[in-house]
Amino acid sequence: MKEILRLHAKYNQSANQAMIDCLKGLSIDDFNKDMGLYFRSICKTFEHALAVDSMVFANVYANYSDKKLDTASIAAIVNADLSIADEVRISMQTLFEARKKVDDFIIALIEHINDFSKIEVLEFPGIKFEKPIYQFLISVLTHDTHHRGQIAAALDILGIENDFNGMLGV
Repeated sequence: MKEILRLHAKYNQSANQAMIDCLKGLSIDDFNKDMGLYFRSICKTFEHALAVDSMVFANVYANYSDKKLDTASIAAIVNADLSIADEVRISMQTLFEARKKVDDFIIALIEHINDFSKIEVLEFPGIKFEKPIYQFLISVLTHDTHHRGQIAAALDILGIENDFNGMLGV
C-alpha cells in the first residue's frame, strides 16, 4: 500500500509542478478571471485544493505518522475557515511555493506511516467516517486530481497549451 500511495503522492507533486509551470505564464487577470468553475477562477480552484490539503494533512493526517512531523509551516498556509492565509495569497509565487511545501510534506508523511490499514475516525459536523488510513489518503490525493482537471479545462478555454495530468512519467 505504501508504494501505491507514494506513487500517487509523487504523481500529484509532479502534476502540480507541471501545472504551476503552465500557470506561471498567466497574467494575474487570467489567473483571477471567472471561468465558470465551481470556485469560479483558476486562482480560487488552486487555493481550494491547497487549503484542503494544508488543513487535512497538518491537522488530521499528520497524526497517523509514526514519527512526529513539523506541521507548523503547512498549517500556517490555511486559516480555520479554509481560506488561504493573507501572507500566502499575496502573490502567485507565494501560492506556488506553498503548494510545493505541502506536496513535499505529503510525501514525507506517507514515508512515515507504517500501518495504512489501521482504522481511524474523521468527523465533521453531522457526519462521521471510520475507515482505514489509506482510504482517507486516497480520497484527498484524488481530490487534487479532480481540481487539476478543472484548471486544465479553464486553460483550454483560454487557449493555453497544457498537459500536466499524465502519470506515466512519474
